[in-house]
Amino acid sequence: MISWYGYSIAALMLLGTQRFLYKVTAQKGLSSGLTTTVFMATVTVLSTLLYVQTAPTPPPWFPLVPLALANSLSFALSTIANIEALRYLSAGIIFPLTRLSLATVVVISVVYFNEALHSQQIIGVALAFGVVYLLAGEARQDARNARDLRRGLLFIGLCILCGTIASVSSKMAAVGTDKAAFMTLS
Repeated sequence: MISWYGYSIAALMLLGTQRFLYKVTAQKGLSSGLTTTVFMATVTVLSTLLYVQTAPTPPPWFPLVPLALANSLSFALSTIANIEALRYLSAGIIFPLTRLSLATVVVISVVYFNEALHSQQIIGVALAFGVVYLLAGEARQDARNARDLRRGLLFIGLCILCGTIASVSSKMAAVGTDKAAFMTLS
């Protein structure tokens, strides 16, 4: 069985590759919708294979279907917004800011899931929100013009919002549904 560390390394490599392909899509002027569809189709095929291999009994449809729907829609919108933001601002601005959705998920987990944070974790979340201030100043210098800055920041905001929804729905599915069925439906 793979440890949490092995899963973390695999996630790092896969997400890094995914982000690289986002940048390629934006840089080459390719369709962000098509790129998102390919990502989602790949996950669906791999998840379906995993789900079929485990030969489970069918899970209850509620809350599985609503969570999977929320997850897939928010993931698709987040991916498209991320790629579109890369058309207006540099990757050095976009990627750190869009990952802010993780800090918002931590805050939601404290409030909604009653998770506790240690002092170092609280400092980490505060620093993450502080990065927004610093990178917003950098974004002004990075943008070609005010219109590109506004569009880039709008897409970043949409990406953060949708990324937060996708992560929270994943957390809810992890504690309340069949994970393989959730991934397949999402």
